[in-house]
Amino acid sequence: MPALLPPWRPLRASPEALPLGPCLLRGAARRLLTVENLGPRALAFSFDLGPFSEGRGVVAGRLAVRPAAGVVAPGKALVCQVLFEAGG
Repeated sequence: MPALLPPWRPLRASPEALPLGPCLLRGAARRLLTVENLGPRALAFSFDLGPFSEGRGVVAGRLAVRPAAGVVAPGKALVCQVLFEAGG
């Protein structure tokens, strides 16, 4: 049975796409990502980096989001740091 989803997304990430740009070997790229709760209730979030997670070795480097999980209160926003460290 399919899950019922609200017609709008109560949790929004801004920007939706996060270009890291060129990153030299053993260099790092850092960006900020805002997670905003547009709904009337507190919402939990957790980043799943999928094939880009540290243990999977799909990219030569390490991608991390801090905090990786948390709760955003109604009408509030949380700034997360995205860090990519290019490996060799």
